[in-house]
Amino acid sequence: MIPENLLKQPQDCLEICLRPGTYGPAGRADLIRDVMGLANLPGSARRYIVMGATRGADGKIDTPGLDEAALSEIDSYAALIREYLEPELVVDINCRSVEGRLIAVLEISHFGNPPYMICTDLSEELRSGACWIREPGLFRSARRRDFDRMFAARPVDEPVVAPITPRVAVGFGEDATALQTVMQLPELERAPSVIAAKRLQDQIAVVKEAGARNVVDSSVARLVHTQQYGSDLPYDERGVNTLIENFHAVGDKYWEADEYYYNESNALKLNFCVRNTSEKVLEALTVVLTLPVADEFRVVESLITAPGSGLSQHENDLLGYPEVTYYKGAAQVRQNIDILQPGGQVSLFETALRVALRPAIAGKKIAIRYALHARGLAEPQEGSLRLLLKH
Repeated sequence: MIPENLLKQPQDCLEICLRPGTYGPAGRADLIRDVMGLANLPGSARRYIVMGATRGADGKIDTPGLDEAALSEIDSYAALIREYLEPELVVDINCRSVEGRLIAVLEISHFGNPPYMICTDLSEELRSGACWIREPGLFRSARRRDFDRMFAARPVDEPVVAPITPRVAVGFGEDATALQTVMQLPELERAPSVIAAKRLQDQIAVVKEAGARNVVDSSVARLVHTQQYGSDLPYDERGVNTLIENFHAVGDKYWEADEYYYNESNALKLNFCVRNTSEKVLEALTVVLTLPVADEFRVVESLITAPGSGLSQHENDLLGYPEVTYYKGAAQVRQNIDILQPGGQVSLFETALRVALRPAIAGKKIAIRYALHARGLAEPQEGSLRLLLKH
């Protein structure tokens, strides 16, 4: 169930638990209790814990959202659940953006082997053998009738074993657990057209200064130029009108050089890794990334060659740049992986994705959503990554 639908469920829906934030270092026992209590509910509906959402006194749901620090904590929840609950309980945890705010959804999709109980002492209330269940407005210890109901609901001919859902981890760089990263903003202030325009502005100033002093001899004009700018800026013999015309034509003259500067040599290079954390072979894996589109953050559609390099478009295509498609307000990047063995990890792109930036992007957080499916994966998987760009 997508987060938007989860947040429309009525207040008496026991299968959905809302929390304003994460559980925090001191809340491990609360996390295990909540997961156990939801898993032990009767019925076949999936159960969810939505973090970053609250319900007001009027019954309406608000999404204050989570901060970036929450992501690393959430990533540890699956291991904690495996450590403290038995039998094995499979959970999926995904982070999504709702109305511009980050929420996390812990989904319990397989719970066919109740009762789920504490297997390792965790707190005074949650000692080995403890069993909890959810009721309207509270979590409580399971009672005799609860156990009777759980065992009565199980088939008598064979035990129900919770299936292991294959999962794929997606992260930045070579770390499949890196759901967020901070990257340095490349140098963006010295594009070829910017440098050329500044040089022409200085030359125009020199020529105008010489004219103001009635300097008609070029040697004297050169002396004025040297006094003001030293030998770093060569003297230009062109007249002021010609220099002004050239200044206005800088954009056209240096267009190719600027394209290479922003889209290749000084572009942000992004790559990701994909790891098969299940025990099944995954085939025909397709990963689709969705990135925002803005003037200061633009996904490059194809590799840009250096002016005069002589590299053909066909040779460019052989470098394995990912497929980029633009839609309204977003860019989608698609990549296929033929096969991924259990425990295997691969880089998502053969050639890193390029993103053309402008200085205004500094300090902004970029949400990158991903969706993937494969043969061997029980259902499509979704998640999100966070990128912060700093000077």
